[in-house]
Amino acid sequence: MKQGLVSAGVCALLLLSSTAPAMAQDHAISSKPPEYWQAFAKADLDAAHQAVLDDHPGMLDELNPGFRDWSERGYREALQLQPQVFMHALWRVSEQSLKAAHRGLDRDVSLYGADSDRAKDERAFIARLEAAKAAGQPWVIQEAGPLLTRAEMQRRGARLKRYPDARVLLVTDGVCASACLDMADEVLQVPGSLHLGQVTSADSLYIDVGRVRMPSGNTLIVPLKVWRNRPRGNNEPLVPDVPVKAIEDDSAVRAAVRSALQQRP
Repeated sequence: MKQGLVSAGVCALLLLSSTAPAMAQDHAISSKPPEYWQAFAKADLDAAHQAVLDDHPGMLDELNPGFRDWSERGYREALQLQPQVFMHALWRVSEQSLKAAHRGLDRDVSLYGADSDRAKDERAFIARLEAAKAAGQPWVIQEAGPLLTRAEMQRRGARLKRYPDARVLLVTDGVCASACLDMADEVLQVPGSLHLGQVTSADSLYIDVGRVRMPSGNTLIVPLKVWRNRPRGNNEPLVPDVPVKAIEDDSAVRAAVRSALQQRP
């Protein structure tokens, strides 16, 4: 696959290989922290920058005197973007976000106790929202693990050639949504995983809602955060490797599992 890096002013074409040897040595998809992927991005940016300096004719082209400055600016902008190479969510900083966070804190205290980890996490999140609001910042970042593109997931074995080596089986029905989809996303990153059942529901990249009271007394539900770099797209369901229509029939599910595990590509 080829991808041109133009948004940051990079003046070459980067070939993204599905068999990059340095990355192919590691098969632990979900265990790597964001720093792991950021280090790869930084190394590639540095190497690309040096290659442009050493080999690109624009560096010596007297008819294009702005090329060097343009190239350097693109490199600096790309370095600034490099820390964002991970899957994350952006929370909108607003009064509604704060109200929703306080409601979440009240719920966590009621369910788990004032000293619970859930309550502590919610207080820390509220503090981040308040600090961002005071600083005039529009977003608060919620980290959620390394960036895994669909091509990378496929290269590492997720959703490909699972049948012979399946050790993790995921069964879904047609109403799997929200947190169920989040869990399914994690399970399906495990090499050798196998998805059976029905096509799931889907969810938007805009999630975690707040409620705004209208003058009429009606309520408007507004999303408060957006996902970035999520492998599953906006309103995209998960399609099982092995469809099972009678998902409520335990014997049918067991038969489908046995059949799938006996198959070979």
